[in-house]
Amino acid sequence: MSQSREANVRRWIEENCRSKTPVERIEFMRALVSDGRLSRTSAPAVAQYLLYCRHNKTGAIFPGYTTIALNSGTLSVRTVQGAVKALERTGWFHVERRKDQRGQNFTNLYYPIWEQVKHFPRRRACEFDGAIPAPAAGGDPAIALGDPVNAPPLSARVRNSGSGGNVYLRRRSAADFRRERHTC
Repeated sequence: MSQSREANVRRWIEENCRSKTPVERIEFMRALVSDGRLSRTSAPAVAQYLLYCRHNKTGAIFPGYTTIALNSGTLSVRTVQGAVKALERTGWFHVERRKDQRGQNFTNLYYPIWEQVKHFPRRRACEFDGAIPAPAAGGDPAIALGDPVNAPPLSARVRNSGSGGNVYLRRRSAADFRRERHTC
């Protein structure tokens, strides 16, 4: 390993050992998800699990490929290996591959590179222009205003059609609420 690469690895390890706040972790994941190079991979799911496994005091992350595959959803070990390579290639994680005393492969050590967040600046939210959409005829004004508190919640209805089910969402009416309240 070159001298500058070793210095970078030492700096990453020192930075990784510092305790991270939940906001820093969320910002890291927000920036990683917005990286277009990882949009068609399962790397964000793997990165999220790796951050979940991170010990907050020591910064150690060392789950095996099988553990990551089992806990990241429905991913295969081969998919996890590709995602880890993508995370390393794009500069989000430094991966230290380890071997035991007999020369057999051992679990990797993962170091998130927190500095990557700087390359993906936070987007500013759109400002409210004051225009309020009018509700549709007979519609609920809370839905038109985009008010999630006063709008009736969505209800899901699944219709099986052979191989898979389609989910249809609709707003529940006040009558639906009354029926639910009285059926208990």
